[in-house]
Amino acid sequence: MSRGIVITPRFEFDGQRFSMGGGFDPVSLRQYLLYWDKLDWPNNNIIAIGDAPELEFLRSAGVLERTMVRFTSFAGNVGYAMLQMQVSALEERDKNEPGTWSLAQHSKLLASSPEGTVETRSLEVEIYSAVPVPAADVSFEEILEFKQRRNSELLHFRSAMDELYQEAASAADIPRAKLQAQDRIQRALQDLNDVFGESFARRFLSSLKVELNIPNIAGLALAGGAAAASFGMPIAVAAGAGAIAGALKFDMAHIRKGANIPASLRAYAYLHHIEQELR
Repeated sequence: MSRGIVITPRFEFDGQRFSMGGGFDPVSLRQYLLYWDKLDWPNNNIIAIGDAPELEFLRSAGVLERTMVRFTSFAGNVGYAMLQMQVSALEERDKNEPGTWSLAQHSKLLASSPEGTVETRSLEVEIYSAVPVPAADVSFEEILEFKQRRNSELLHFRSAMDELYQEAASAADIPRAKLQAQDRIQRALQDLNDVFGESFARRFLSSLKVELNIPNIAGLALAGGAAAASFGMPIAVAAGAGAIAGALKFDMAHIRKGANIPASLRAYAYLHHIEQELR
């Protein structure tokens, strides 16, 4: 099953204040292109947003699409309108392709507009400082060629993450579910880092946090003992001359989620940030 991600340009968000950062982060674009099959950068009917130059190739390659979000009006911080566009596009995508689209932000905290969202609790799964990402000078063509050659390793990682989400959503004991999934995640990351070292001279390690959409999350928090604490487990991944020390973490959080997103969409949002460069 193909997977898609609804993307945004760079921004700064501290939990209260929001400001635009100007354009797309080049490493983020390469991460999206590598780990997802389709990208969507929404547009709107009031303030037209043209394609950034770095997106022209992705559109021509059939990877990037632009959902048109129709507003009756909006005022104030244009950044919040951008977030509203992102949620609206995700809801539209999920209607047509249920369970295959999520939203992505280059941020440690999920930023959401109050419009069209509801406050809810979320189970967060984070892989800290272990997910390989191509450097900004790697061409999009190189990444697409890598995806063809190393499709099995990428699908192995995707499958391991999917199993982790499903086990966390259905288990009465969250820490136990994480322990059962850890070996699969570690093996998948090991394989990815091995082939990255063969293909890319420069690469980064990213932290990847996933906000899981789980209807019975209150019961999970109580049964798993995770209401007031996070559970971390080290992940050691050998890469090149040294070992990568990462971590797999579970935690609870309050987020604002699209009001019309169904429970069947497990991985609602992906947050990521770069931790270090490997050479």
